[in-house]
Amino acid sequence: MYLIKTLPFGETTLLQISNSTTGEYFSCLPAFGAALNQLQLQGNDRINHRLMSENSSYDNLLSEGQAMYRGSKLFPFPNRIKKGKYTYNNTKYQLHINHQSEGHAIHGLVYNDAFKVIEQNTTPDCGFVVLEHIYNEKKGYPFHFKLQVRFELNENGFECTTSVKNTAKYSLPMGDGWHPYFSTGRRVDGLNLHIPKVAKMRIGERHFDKCYTLPEEKNKSVVELVDDEHNIHLKMWMQGQDYKYLQIYTPADRQSIALEPMTCKPNVLNHKKDLIVLSPNEEKKLSWGLQLK
Repeated sequence: MYLIKTLPFGETTLLQISNSTTGEYFSCLPAFGAALNQLQLQGNDRINHRLMSENSSYDNLLSEGQAMYRGSKLFPFPNRIKKGKYTYNNTKYQLHINHQSEGHAIHGLVYNDAFKVIEQNTTPDCGFVVLEHIYNEKKGYPFHFKLQVRFELNENGFECTTSVKNTAKYSLPMGDGWHPYFSTGRRVDGLNLHIPKVAKMRIGERHFDKCYTLPEEKNKSVVELVDDEHNIHLKMWMQGQDYKYLQIYTPADRQSIALEPMTCKPNVLNHKKDLIVLSPNEEKKLSWGLQLK
């Protein structure tokens, strides 16, 4: 049986969807950019594993979680725009610089905006919620769009689908991504990472802040994170024709690793490779998900 609960979380609320039969669940924070906050899935061994580095409290969210963009939605650009400057249709724009140490605009414009719950439901097969944000032009990005995020828990694991619609009378340039941090309860040094046709490695003492190009797939690209000690084999799948890149980042405490599905490389509003451009009223859907072997 799937259940939906709205739980207090400091000055805001946390939305949790669970499977009471298996003990699996996820939670999100609608008021903070629809951030994905918690995830627990069951492996083939019938053991449940908590898989994400989460915001443990409201104070933790404000002091650390937002600074790390923990679980954040990255739209209308993932990663960074160099110096916050770009040109589109022969017009120059300046984005707000929110990464002061390097002087860049990073991780989009909605990571701390409020989303509205427009639908939530359970069926015998799944539990899901749809969150929505209506964006009207702001300085540096004078466009209009309707952004929806659907989170779902089902027998195959966790799924996330983003829908964006251009609500203006002119084209919309965009890229999309997410910023989840994964944790198996110990330092990431002992974990193994497998990016098919790209890399298979033990993480060891490596520090990552690198964007990988994924192999072209008609259906899904799959990245695997393996903790042999805890018998955890996490598979992240991404809609192959859309999420073509994976940013990997290890924070200083090395207790987690960010595996970030992205539609484009950093600085997309400048180099424009794989920039998605939506015509007026055009809509785009992009999906990724997680499961345990």
